[in-house]
Amino acid sequence: MQRPELPPLSSFARSTQAAVHSLHARWAAEEAAMRRSQPDFDLQNELRSPEMRRLMQLPGMRVRDAYRLAHYDENLRTAAQAVEQGVVERIQQRAARPTENGIRPGGAATVRPDVASMPAPSAKHWNAVCSTEHRSNCDYFTRERNMSMNKNFNIQLFAENLNTTATMSKEMKTFYEKRLIDQAEPRLVHDQFADYYPVPQNGGKTIEFRKYDSLPKASTPLTEGVTPNGQALNVTTITSDLHQYGGWTPLTDVLQMTAIDNNVVQATRVLASQAGRTMDSITRDVLAGGTNVIYAPKLAADGTETAVASRKALDKTCTLTPKLFFQAAAQLGAMNADPIGDSYIAIIHPYAAYDLKTSKEFIEVHKYADPDTMFRGEIGKLGNIRFIETSEAKIWKDSTCPDGLAVFGTLVLGAHAYGVTELEGGGLEHIVKQLGYGDDPLNQRASVGWKGMRAAERLVEQYMVRIESASSYSATAAAN
Repeated sequence: MQRPELPPLSSFARSTQAAVHSLHARWAAEEAAMRRSQPDFDLQNELRSPEMRRLMQLPGMRVRDAYRLAHYDENLRTAAQAVEQGVVERIQQRAARPTENGIRPGGAATVRPDVASMPAPSAKHWNAVCSTEHRSNCDYFTRERNMSMNKNFNIQLFAENLNTTATMSKEMKTFYEKRLIDQAEPRLVHDQFADYYPVPQNGGKTIEFRKYDSLPKASTPLTEGVTPNGQALNVTTITSDLHQYGGWTPLTDVLQMTAIDNNVVQATRVLASQAGRTMDSITRDVLAGGTNVIYAPKLAADGTETAVASRKALDKTCTLTPKLFFQAAAQLGAMNADPIGDSYIAIIHPYAAYDLKTSKEFIEVHKYADPDTMFRGEIGKLGNIRFIETSEAKIWKDSTCPDGLAVFGTLVLGAHAYGVTELEGGGLEHIVKQLGYGDDPLNQRASVGWKGMRAAERLVEQYMVRIESASSYSATAAAN
């Protein structure tokens, strides 16, 4: 596969060659991931766009995020055109109806728009509509627009055309679904370092994760002219059950005082947060069940350490130290776990990180990181371990813990340790229902929701280590 053309490298002036290679490798992997949902995607072609090149130079920018931002105006324009067309068609339908008792719809008043006071896009849009064959309906459209500006318009005018999964245009569905995914992804901290697998279409409720065993050393010298025997790949299949999750929120008829589309957007924002946090916690809980565990030792006043063999045996002195992470890195290295980029990754809670940040070995992220290769949530490093901070890192506080003490789980990961299902391609769906759907004789309820299929699986236990500890900042934090 041809590597993408690089953007200007001024920001890389101080970077090492290894960091540059790492960035290129990440781009290649992200391009391959994009092609699973968009087979025609070509990063090299996209980088010919100045906006795409600019976005790709921003700290921590991912290919998928840059692509969506670069094409945001285009998608928004398509969505706006779909909305406009729906309104115009609705106007036509009303204008074509036989008059009832000699009264035309909206005939009681004519309100002329003040185009000069409109924002430029709205004025342009207005003039475009009024220059078409629909000009005869512009007075009616103006009345509806002015009523919406006064927050008095009939919500069902838009609901019938825009707010159903059956009648909403394909472009609008795509726009809202992409918006949901875009806003959910930043909360997927634990997915950030996983191998991604697409949700199987019409493939039942089981997904197969695959891992490949290492080959033995080829230590036998070759004989001239003799082809050695081939070595078969040993592929292990790990099956996992897909489960469906979801949530929704009602949009009642009381919301007729605000534009329906605005409420769909706002509902999508909060539901995306819920979806992202839900999916993230599912992955986190699977990882937190790993069998490779290190417990922080007890620390006496004189500095003496006492080993701890179980979560129940921890006490408030069992806080994180750099030594624990050097041990975890040694274990991963001994198991031949590949790094993620140039380092192993630790996912840590802010309360647990508090005990590390004061150690002289901890290096804050701004002191070493190339902004273009920073991970989302990255705060610093110890040795060859880079730390990702999130409030969603696992906390236990139950019967397995010492009485009243919260126990924090910090994950240290190598590459290919676990797999998750993708959000796109069936993994996450946006659902909008109109007023009057279902058992709603008075047209009092609309709704916005999401549902998604999800599975996560540990693929190689040896490629992850969990360190369990207390925190000197908060010994009594709530479980999550």
